[in-house]
Amino acid sequence: MQKDHTPTMNKKPEKNNKAASLKEALTAIKKVTKRFLDREDNYLDQQRQVLFVFYAMFLSCGLLTNITGLSGTFHPFYTTMNSIMLAEIVVLSVAYITRRMSIVKTIGCMTLSLQLCLAVETVFGALSPDIKDDVTMILINMLILSANTIFSLATYLILTSRLTTAIALCTYIVCLTATGNRILHDYFLILLLIMLFISAIGIRIAKNAEYLMQANKTLQRDETELLQVLRLNTKQVKAYIALALEKHDLAKTTHLLSLMGATSQKNVIDNVTEFLKQQELEKHDIASVFPDFTPSELNICRLILQGKKQGEICNILNKSESNISTQRANIRKKLGLQTSQDLAEALAERMNKG
Repeated sequence: MQKDHTPTMNKKPEKNNKAASLKEALTAIKKVTKRFLDREDNYLDQQRQVLFVFYAMFLSCGLLTNITGLSGTFHPFYTTMNSIMLAEIVVLSVAYITRRMSIVKTIGCMTLSLQLCLAVETVFGALSPDIKDDVTMILINMLILSANTIFSLATYLILTSRLTTAIALCTYIVCLTATGNRILHDYFLILLLIMLFISAIGIRIAKNAEYLMQANKTLQRDETELLQVLRLNTKQVKAYIALALEKHDLAKTTHLLSLMGATSQKNVIDNVTEFLKQQELEKHDIASVFPDFTPSELNICRLILQGKKQGEICNILNKSESNISTQRANIRKKLGLQTSQDLAEALAERMNKG
């Protein structure tokens, strides 16, 4: 009896279709994510953006656990306040995504609004007789207020961090005054020192970050202006530097010259060729005046006549100082110079006489 294999044969194309659909969905998500992350043009704002996304997701999850009755203090007032905070996060996120607000303004508004809502919640817990374990609730909320302050510091917002620190301290003082609780009194000084320390360190870090960002902007502007003046791009400049720094083989030299473009390449070759021709003419002139000098001594004489110091001559000819000193001594000896006589003056005088 023959079996029907049709269902089995159809399963493979169906799996392939699902895999293709999943791959397309992942590709689309990657594109959207990349477009979202690439919207900020500097490193500092990119870091702020990443922190904002994770912090907003973290807060939303925490607020939802209380709103749905999974954790936290279950009271209609807290449910209402947490719903308001969740709505604020959603509205601000949408405003940022739709480019109605910058990342700095979005984070500033979210942090301050959340800090104020948390402060109201904390003070309500301290004043309301219906709240059990009010001290525990106050301490937990102070921890969340501190976390919110640390977030504003992590995003390098100096003014926002100062305001969130002030709100947290004022909230604690109000709760301490309202409850008169001994535990809150004992922890006040410690909390004050911690908040001031976090604020001071964070402000310093934020100022350094702003300074580095401004310095980076200045460097980028100077680089752009320099490239515009030179009429070169970054690759061409790097090629010039690579050619100037060290000797390369023919293949590497050809590659570097090709990066410059046809016009720049021709200009470099023409200028170097002209320079080499001029050097050869100078060597010929010097050689005719000093026929008994070696090629190396003629090179040194040429550089001395150009006003080069001994250190410069060593760098240009890629020779040690002792080698140059020995050859200078040989030149002086051939010219019959006394120790007191200046070598450069003697060479110039001989060249003038021809």
